[in-house]
Amino acid sequence: MLYTFSQSQYDLAEMTKIWQNLTEQDVVLFWQNGVNFLAKNLIHFRPSLCQVCVLKNDVEARGLNPYFDKNMEIQQLSMDDFVVLTEKYYPQLAF
Repeated sequence: MLYTFSQSQYDLAEMTKIWQNLTEQDVVLFWQNGVNFLAKNLIHFRPSLCQVCVLKNDVEARGLNPYFDKNMEIQQLSMDDFVVLTEKYYPQLAF
């Protein structure tokens, strides 16, 4: 399943519940203002079993490269890569 997060504010307790239910078959993508949330809370939401991604254009647009360029656990994707994810992983849950 593909989980996408696009907002800069989420309830940490709710996010923790979601995070605990992720499996190896899941992918999490932070995009739009969601990259702000992940940058602020990176210590809480590190990749575990699932793949965690950010949209590279959104990271660059917000000047968050220092948070993600050195973190090899989080994959930076192009918009084309994101389209491939939507084709491969379904259903998609957008938060």
